[in-house]
Order: sequence, then C-alpha cells, then structure tokens
Amino acid sequence: MENKDIIILILGIIIISLGIYSSYIRDTSLKDFPLLDVQIIGLYENLYDSSEMFYDYWLFNYGDSEVKEVVVTCKLFDINENLISSSSEKFGNVASNSAIFGELITDNIEYDSDEEGVAICYVESCDNCDILYKKIPELTELYEK
Repeated sequence: MENKDIIILILGIIIISLGIYSSYIRDTSLKDFPLLDVQIIGLYENLYDSSEMFYDYWLFNYGDSEVKEVVVTCKLFDINENLISSSSEKFGNVASNSAIFGELITDNIEYDSDEEGVAICYVESCDNCDILYKKIPELTELYEK
C-alpha cells in the first residue's frame, strides 16, 4: 500500500465518522425540541393605506418537528427603550427545518422613522418548542418589557 492510498483511506474514515457523528448530534438535540427564532426585516408604512403599518420578518424552525400554535409579537421602542407599540398575531403551524416569511399588520402610529429607536419581533409562544430569545437573558429582559 502506498502513502497516497493510506491517506485516502484515513480521509474516508474521517469523513464517514464525521457524518455519523453529525447525524447522531442532530437526531438527539433537535428532533424532540425544535428551536424557533424570528429575525425582523423592517417596519414599514402601508403606501396604499396610511392607517396601517406592518412588520416584515423571517420565522425560523431549526428542529426536525413541526411546531403548532405559534404566536409572534412585534414591538416598537423609542430611543429611551420606552414601548411605543406592541402587536401580536397567531401565526399558526411551522414546518420542520423551515424558514417562513411573515408580515404582521397593525394600526399606524405617529413615529418618525428618522428618530433612533428599535423595532423587534419574536416568538411569544408555541406548543412543544424552545424559543431562542428565552435562552439569552439580555433579550428576555427587553422582549418581556
């Protein structure tokens, strides 16, 4: 056996071992406890109906199980972290290993988009899942204001 053959054999064993290990980690850590997260895209005024504004966001399910009864909440804070507006909606079910675009429509409020502040969206509740922000103390404090 030449050195080249030995190296190829060792690389093959390493690749197979990594595949089995990653499959094991994936099966044991995510299968029963899907992890949900929301990433906000932006807050916009409806150009066709000035009485409405909407939050656009992506909803991610990092687990191997469908999640039911998902509720998404979006909030708007001013520069001093005072709550200006809060809205929630029942999103419904989210398929396993998926990313879904969402839009939460709410009444328009007086808000100067040039003023500093922050808009956030997050998963408020769901059946049989973990919620990412609840695992980060700083976010839990802000989101649950």
